[in-house]
Amino acid sequence: MSTRLYFNESQAAAFNIGAQVGTLWEANIAGAFTTHRLRTTGDGNANSNHLSTIGTGVNPCDICYGQFMTDTLPSGVIISGTIEGVITCREANTADNLYTQLGLYVVDSGGALVATLLAGANSGGTEMNSPSANNRNLPRNGSTAISSYTTVNATSRIVAEIGIRTESTRTTCQGYFYFGAGSGVDLPTGDGTDNSTTKSPWIEFSADIFTPPAGGGARPQASAFYGS
Repeated sequence: MSTRLYFNESQAAAFNIGAQVGTLWEANIAGAFTTHRLRTTGDGNANSNHLSTIGTGVNPCDICYGQFMTDTLPSGVIISGTIEGVITCREANTADNLYTQLGLYVVDSGGALVATLLAGANSGGTEMNSPSANNRNLPRNGSTAISSYTTVNATSRIVAEIGIRTESTRTTCQGYFYFGAGSGVDLPTGDGTDNSTTKSPWIEFSADIFTPPAGGGARPQASAFYGS
């Protein structure tokens, strides 16, 4: 069974890591490293638009827009298979050459990096649309294999860091993301022309990352953690 997760930006995570986890990013927009909740249901709050002038004059450059963290995972869970997702986004100008970027990590109870599941992508995919917002794959190439990791205790969490990769030397690039999970309707899978800024963006693991292996462990009480 797969696991679909939503970016609940209006809810703070169990703790704020306060800094990037991976080494993927060269820069970040203001507020990107306030850690928010990554959970199996939406929070019912409207999507918010994140706009930033991100031109650095450097090609390429990866800029983080948001950091999201799950509940604790059971001990012995095997995180493997693939990841796919979709988000509404746009670029201000077709010359900006912007693409979605995603890093996935496992952290310990203090937020320290334990394993890198996905370290981003540097080629392929569909450029963000200009001037209107459209849905784009997250990661940029659609369904993508991740590195395998088996949790060794019940304190591990997955962190998703989401951003934009610029592939131009322009200094006036502008990128837009629409985070949130309030409408109860998910964005359709894959690159497309759905320009909804209210449908929920998501990522989905092909594995069930919250179910412990047979013969031991216990599923974490997500309802208690999230208050829902």
